[in-house]
Amino acid sequence: MVDLSLDLRDLTKAVRYVEGIEKQLPFAGMIALNRTGEDALKEFRSGLTNRFTIRDKRLLRFVAPIPLRREMRATKKNLTVVLQTVGKGRIFDPFEAGKPKLGDPDRPVAIPTKALRPSKSAVVPRNMFMRNLGLVARKDASGTSFFALGRGSIAKKLTPFSRTSGGKTQIKGRRGTFILSPLHHNIPASKWGVYQRVGKTIKKIWTLRTKVQRPPSLKFREILARVAVQRFSPNMLGALDVALRTKR
Repeated sequence: MVDLSLDLRDLTKAVRYVEGIEKQLPFAGMIALNRTGEDALKEFRSGLTNRFTIRDKRLLRFVAPIPLRREMRATKKNLTVVLQTVGKGRIFDPFEAGKPKLGDPDRPVAIPTKALRPSKSAVVPRNMFMRNLGLVARKDASGTSFFALGRGSIAKKLTPFSRTSGGKTQIKGRRGTFILSPLHHNIPASKWGVYQRVGKTIKKIWTLRTKVQRPPSLKFREILARVAVQRFSPNMLGALDVALRTKR
């Protein structure tokens, strides 16, 4: 014969324990969501340098902010964690779906040649950007467009465009630079670019295009979704343990 008995004091403790879990669920959920969000961003950040050449590592804090920023974090009243690139990190967003970068004949997409960027990790000097060479317009503090062709550019309304005695268009910037364009010169599209004359040498420093296809290589949603599935359950169990011990 087996006797089964019940101590109501033990049952009361069990009920109180269950009630305690229910009361702590918002706090535990908040912890679990934020931990899972940071786990996902860590995983995403670790693989990012394999898919992209990151020339300034400080950019990573905008692509995958760790720790989570305040506005991204879940709270007990709002059990939602928002994972997204911020600020400068948004330059990577088009690589999620492989959105092409588009330009036009007046403001083309500029791709540095090996003359400017001898290696993938090399940083192009800012004074060699087209806007700083005076080859494309930029804006001053008041929003007025001008070409940065030296002192007095705005007052003199200087532009890089001029015509030769034979009626041909010239586009000349600073530092011995000039543009060869299919619109103004009898050249194939492959020769469209910015060239620089140094002594007797002429080298192409920027290749110009109206469209550059970006590969879908960011994989932001894919990686974050995978890590969330893997990490949320263990994070929730750990968060419940913390919540029940601290009773917050």
